[in-house]
Amino acid sequence: MEAVYRWRFEGAARAWLTLETRPLGEWDFPLPRLGLRMAVPKALEQITWFGGGPGEAYADTRA
Repeated sequence: MEAVYRWRFEGAARAWLTLETRPLGEWDFPLPRLGLRMAVPKALEQITWFGGGPGEAYADTRA
């Protein structure tokens, strides 16, 4: 599996992370679900998360 993490920073206040993955070689079965886990220092006072959660948030979590 190849993973490319792209960080983009806007000044000192914003950081954006984009993750792209793709299989390498032959896959004769469906790809597993992939996720991202990250933590931030407690000292940060204001954080906005644009994904689901808290916890695992697969596309069918709310089904």
